[in-house]
Amino acid sequence: GDVLYVPRHWWHYAVAVTPAISVNLWMPHADDARERVNEALVRLVVSAGVGAAGPELVNPEEDLPSPGDALRALQQALMAVRGEDGPDISGVVRSLTHPDAIAT
Repeated sequence: GDVLYVPRHWWHYAVAVTPAISVNLWMPHADDARERVNEALVRLVVSAGVGAAGPELVNPEEDLPSPGDALRALQQALMAVRGEDGPDISGVVRSLTHPDAIAT
């Protein structure tokens, strides 16, 4: 069989051109929780702005969350990193969770 190693943060797209069995394995990394915050921030920005610009800007295999769902995902990701060393982002969280910030 073949193995394709994709380094962390590399965007990739793979297609089997003949019948095949594909297996994906994600190795745990110390920065996973923080990376989920980054991903949640991107999803929030995309769902609040770019999503209205056109579906061609979004992965066709993925459903675009509503801004409210994206904000909830961000809150969950932020809760997962509490207690880890990192910058104080409480002001950002307060501004994002203000009722006027995003209409759900």
